Amino acid sequence: FYLMHAVGTDPPLSMATCLQGMVKRSVASTGLSNCCLFLVTSSRMIKIETQKLLWFIDNSVSAISLTPRSISSVGYSLSRSLVIFKSHYFELVSSGFTTLVKSENGKDGVYKTINCATHITQTV
Repeated sequence: FYLMHAVGTDPPLSMATCLQGMVKRSVASTGLSNCCLFLVTSSRMIKIETQKLLWFIDNSVSAISLTPRSISSVGYSLSRSLVIFKSHYFELVSSGFTTLVKSENGKDGVYKTINCATHITQTV
């Protein structure tokens, strides 16, 4: 078994690495879920991202504290699929990266988060 590679890239992968990648891709396509939660305090916004494997095994947790001055903009996005399904997203631009988070509480939940984020950026 040999994998060709382009000039100037990494060397060919071993069979074990290829099998490990196949297992990861198959598990990721069947049971990898991501969740993002925003907590807004009086002085900062905290973004907590969790990832679960097979919907119940904790895979990773990441928490980032954003100061009001690091938040460039916040906004709302709407996405439609099959004409009848709508998804509402909270959009956050901070320090050069953009995050879209799907709302579980619809448009009202996104607007509430936008109001809280706008309030802390204006008070500092």
